[in-house]
Amino acid sequence: MAIDTTKKKLVSIGLPTYQGEARIARALESLCAQTYSEIEIIVSDNGSSDRTMEIAEAHASRDPRIQVFRQKENTGRINNFLFVLARARGDYFMWAGDDDEWEPQFVEILMQGLDTHPNHGVALSSFHHPVPVIEPLKIVSFAGAKSVTSLSYTEVFKKTVMHDGPMDIFISGLWRHEIVKKLFSREAPDTLAWDRIIMAEAALMTHFYSAPDVLFHKYKNPASIKSRYGKDPEQQRHFVLFAYDRYLYALLARIMSSPFIPIQRKLYAPLPWLGIIWKRRKRIIGVTLRDLKRVHRQWA
Repeated sequence: MAIDTTKKKLVSIGLPTYQGEARIARALESLCAQTYSEIEIIVSDNGSSDRTMEIAEAHASRDPRIQVFRQKENTGRINNFLFVLARARGDYFMWAGDDDEWEPQFVEILMQGLDTHPNHGVALSSFHHPVPVIEPLKIVSFAGAKSVTSLSYTEVFKKTVMHDGPMDIFISGLWRHEIVKKLFSREAPDTLAWDRIIMAEAALMTHFYSAPDVLFHKYKNPASIKSRYGKDPEQQRHFVLFAYDRYLYALLARIMSSPFIPIQRKLYAPLPWLGIIWKRRKRIIGVTLRDLKRVHRQWA
């Protein structure tokens, strides 16, 4: 009988949180209930003023797999995001949102997918994407023809850049640790939609594995980004002059400067990049003209 060595692999789960008292208990409960038990859960409270820390510590007292850290002040979402990654020790890693939930077999099934597909660096299942009041039953499926497992690097890259499907949500999937560490060894792009840029780079670095079953419940807050994170430096990137132009430039620059992408794949990158510019040309022209007017008014 073959020896099953997968049970010896550690999965690190990073849970950055802020003002999460209404949600974090449910998230921790679903993570602790995973059928794959060799996990560590790294919670980082980003200076919350509510009961987030108290709730996290109570769960840690009952489950030694949970480690809890508290930032002295709010360091920004990206820094907290990177904090939990830096403390991960596992062979695999995943980020967990404090308002999301996972079916018990989420980690186990995605690990099996990566173990049987050694050229794939990240895995995600079909998921439930509830938007309270608006779309309570929305399902994003990777079943059948919607699977991305067999797609080429360039096909997934094109989908990511052209916003053809939820490729950026794979950032919430299960990663091979060495792949995600490489991705974040460079500073995150200082633009809006930085995670989409990161995932575009990932698409040309590694293959994406998708599982057909709905194993993930990705909550979507109906409140606007500005109302939720108006003081966070990351969110201010949405409101600077020429924000979308900066995003487009950073997207191509990130790919062309990546030390992890072979040159032949880099040569493909400008095609879908030009495609999204053409597809969204009206929006780009509109927001650029608007910002030029803002600059004119500031200098007038």
